[in-house]
Amino acid sequence: MYLLLIVLLNVHQLCFARQHEPSCSQFEFQEKLLEKTVRYEHKLDVFKEKFEEWETRISKDLNDLKAIKHELGQKLGDIDNTLEEKKKEFDVAMAEGLKKQEITLNSIKENALTPAVVVLVNDVSDQDVDTGKVIKFTSVVTNEGGAYDIGTGKFTAPYNGSYIFSTSVCAHISKWVAVTLMAADREIGTTSIYNSATSATCSGVSGMTILSKGDQVWVQGSYKATTALCSRHYSIPSSPMFSGMLVHSGTA
Repeated sequence: MYLLLIVLLNVHQLCFARQHEPSCSQFEFQEKLLEKTVRYEHKLDVFKEKFEEWETRISKDLNDLKAIKHELGQKLGDIDNTLEEKKKEFDVAMAEGLKKQEITLNSIKENALTPAVVVLVNDVSDQDVDTGKVIKFTSVVTNEGGAYDIGTGKFTAPYNGSYIFSTSVCAHISKWVAVTLMAADREIGTTSIYNSATSATCSGVSGMTILSKGDQVWVQGSYKATTALCSRHYSIPSSPMFSGMLVHSGTA
């Protein structure tokens, strides 16, 4: 560009010095042509600078958009992961809630009507009483629900729930009798009696307990005595007995 300016100046001076020569018009034309060329080149340089500036700016904007797109992609991925986790948590909570409702409904259904479970048995043979020996009652007055087994002398709970039990025993003259009411290997009552032939010779005990289905209840000796337990008192209408009843069924 600098070289063109120098050429332009020289041509202009030459034309001015020889303005009466016919050839000067040719130089004037060339001068104008060079001026236009220089102006066009200048404009092209300006346009080029602006174009490069625009290109740089657009390239930067494109990079910024790419960065925003990448960031949005990561955020969308995080949102998808969060939604998936929340869905799993919701599914687990829903399953647990339905399970609890099912348990509650089953409990309500089970508690809606307490089944009839009643047992009353009496009579035992004259026998020795030893610690831990199960006392078997041989005469069944009632056994609604079939929970008492004469063969084993044990009551087996057919349902979860609350039960009440009682037992009474009688002693021979000059003998001690001590028995314990057992429920699922737990003591729920103990009684003992000594027959001096001048005092009452029968004694009883009651107890209430919560049982799970399949738990057993029985009467067992708690003191060793030979030929101590008698089948019936001599002077009063009383005899050893065992009774039990389901009071309320439900989850134990």
